[in-house]
Amino acid sequence: MSVVTTASARLLEPVFQLAQHYRMEPALVLSCAQLSSEEFAKPGARFPADHFSHVLQALVHASNNPRIALSLGEATQPRLLGSIGFIMSTAPTLDKAYQTLVDYFPLLFEGAVLKIEQTIEGTLLTIEMSQPDLQTVEYFLACLVNWPRWLTGQQVPVSFVRLGFAEPDDIQPYQRFFAAEVEFNAACNQILLPSQYLTHSCLDANAEMHQLHREFADSLLSKSNQQSALVAQIRQLIRQQLNEGRGSVRREQIADNVGVSLRTLQRKLGALGTSFQDVYDLTRREVSLQHIQRGELSFGEIAFQLGFSNQSAFQKAFKRWMGVPPSMYRQQISPVAFAETTALPVQKTNNTAWLANENAEEQLSERITSLNSFSLELLKCASLLGSRFDLAELGKLTNNPVARVAIHLWPVEQAGLIEPVLQTSEKAIRADAMNTPTVSITQNTLRDLAG
Repeated sequence: MSVVTTASARLLEPVFQLAQHYRMEPALVLSCAQLSSEEFAKPGARFPADHFSHVLQALVHASNNPRIALSLGEATQPRLLGSIGFIMSTAPTLDKAYQTLVDYFPLLFEGAVLKIEQTIEGTLLTIEMSQPDLQTVEYFLACLVNWPRWLTGQQVPVSFVRLGFAEPDDIQPYQRFFAAEVEFNAACNQILLPSQYLTHSCLDANAEMHQLHREFADSLLSKSNQQSALVAQIRQLIRQQLNEGRGSVRREQIADNVGVSLRTLQRKLGALGTSFQDVYDLTRREVSLQHIQRGELSFGEIAFQLGFSNQSAFQKAFKRWMGVPPSMYRQQISPVAFAETTALPVQKTNNTAWLANENAEEQLSERITSLNSFSLELLKCASLLGSRFDLAELGKLTNNPVARVAIHLWPVEQAGLIEPVLQTSEKAIRADAMNTPTVSITQNTLRDLAG
């Protein structure tokens, strides 16, 4: 008898909120999920995972919007997801929040696996599903893009999006939502984020509460019979031991934490087509890439922390994993300092002071050319509105949601090319009431764009 994969009923909370705008009855949502109101009210309620696509399809019909899953993802706050959301919210940094989501994703949606990888281009997030469904994939990718805003108070621009589905007739909804290059018919479903943004601290970071929520989630994982849940739990336990810096992983202790003997654990993993060594190597590979990306430890220190007998053994393993020696890999990337408990980046109060430097013209050109194409396009469109504009105006001009505009103008502001304006005029006061700040473009920027 096959085991039915399930999903957390917490996923229905944002659906209820969005459905009310389209006069969609909660009873219809529950019916699509094969849940009664009594079952939904029970703590830890779950429903068949493949019925989540039925829920999304019903929402499509109610809204007459085939891309409504993207809007649902933007409306899903982490706190709506129960223990998973609390684990993410209390993590020290966005990087750690995503890593905990990788570990506990099976609690949210069985049959799906989330992977995170540090690459030369940035941080790659990949979603794999046993039964891929376009709207479900759209929803989770939209969540991954949206959650940094709730967790850190800052939006994160997307470098690119890949979808393993046929290209639709109209791709503009994807381009407007992600504000990035979107590739269809891809080998996998993934997004690429600039790694430097993952250093941001979570607003509700709390080490004690984070550990408590992890322990609760561990107990839930141990009760699951799904492949992804068992492997995810083992990976999290391995990562925990590696982070303690003891230089080795005690397999017997991990098996004991899972609640079985080591022999039984090996047998269960064998039935799943993997082994403890495979899971161990995969986890060490991920941790080694993170250490090299941070640039804080020497190769000898990384080798010791990952449990290798010497640096040479680590280098051989790394070349097997990545195809290049760790020294060559480090040369190809720009190290990113992943601070554990740093405060949120402080907005500069005088970020245009560099304009007084002798080489201001040269710096101006460098700062403009360093922007990605969409940010530069937004900046040029903004210049058409004059030296002052609000985000609502720019959103209408470019046919983009205000949230997307704000994401890609943040690095422009950090570069000192635009700056917030004190809300004084009647127009600015109206903009402030809509939470769309008035912004001023520096005159030097206008001149450079015009030139």
